[in-house]
Amino acid sequence: MDDTNDSRLHPPSWRLGRNAALAALAGAWAAFCLLLPRLGYALLDEPVRTHMLEITDTLGLVMAKYFSLSGLPPWPLQAMLVFIVAALAALVWLLVLHWLDRDKSARQALRWSLRTFPMLLLWCAGLGLITGATVLAHEHLGSYAVWSIALLLIYFLSLPFFFLRREPIASDRPPLAWLPSWPGWPVVSVVGACVLLMSATAMLEAGLESGPSMVELIAAAVVWVLQSIALATVVLLWLRRPRWNRLTADVRDSWRWFRLRRVFAVRWRLYGLFVLTVFPLLFAIALDTIFFQPELARTLDMRQLARPLALVRWVEVSDWVMQWWWPGLGLTMLWLDLTACARTLLQVDNAGPP
Repeated sequence: MDDTNDSRLHPPSWRLGRNAALAALAGAWAAFCLLLPRLGYALLDEPVRTHMLEITDTLGLVMAKYFSLSGLPPWPLQAMLVFIVAALAALVWLLVLHWLDRDKSARQALRWSLRTFPMLLLWCAGLGLITGATVLAHEHLGSYAVWSIALLLIYFLSLPFFFLRREPIASDRPPLAWLPSWPGWPVVSVVGACVLLMSATAMLEAGLESGPSMVELIAAAVVWVLQSIALATVVLLWLRRPRWNRLTADVRDSWRWFRLRRVFAVRWRLYGLFVLTVFPLLFAIALDTIFFQPELARTLDMRQLARPLALVRWVEVSDWVMQWWWPGLGLTMLWLDLTACARTLLQVDNAGPP
């Protein structure tokens, strides 16, 4: 459904109410996730229960001191402030998304990219096999393991050769698997230049992390825009496979606003959904694993109390999440980001400029 039909079916007041409801839902979800450790430790027996609830109130006490609200209980204040911040962030995200993705092309591209997950799973299976071979080579061959490590690196670099193949991306029903394709040396040279650019911007962003919050926020926004432009350039050239004499013209063509808007919309929708849905839960697990669980273990040891079975299982699950979420989720986000951008750029490339 395009934006014109959407405006005919629903008045602006309906859209405003829907955005307010979604923002409130995002705020409630973030507040609930941050209170999950407290809810879990409330099930413990005394006197460990009281001690752990005081520990989980630390963040609320810091917030109360920072905002000069020391008269309020810590945990309701913590929930209220997290709700407000997350709801405002969700509202801003929705407003910007409505401006960028008026024709809903980003949503359609992301839905299409979910159909390519079988290919991602097959690629991950190959990565697992090579990783296993690397471990065995390191154990049995010693110094010769450098060749297996090089093979692992080459295989990882093959990822764009799979997900940027034009034929599957052009299909409304992508096949379960396909072979990689070579884009040509002109495209590879531009990819190398864009990788250097994105690395330089990431280093610049890291160098500004110690500066004022506003400067850090502006730097992060500038880096995101530059990386999106570089991504649009790489993806469009990879799909077109131009020769050297067409390279400059195609690079300039990739910077036209109607193409960049689609890439911005895909990335804004994808990473916004991650921040509002997955990140609060991961942050709560990290907070519990890094700060609360060591304190609980120390308290139980000091009082010579046995660890409950449910607590032991939760520690195992949270440790597994902390160890493996970043490669699995990072690879999934990368796959969705690039396949969705390729899909939406190919659609606008076939349709021609507006």
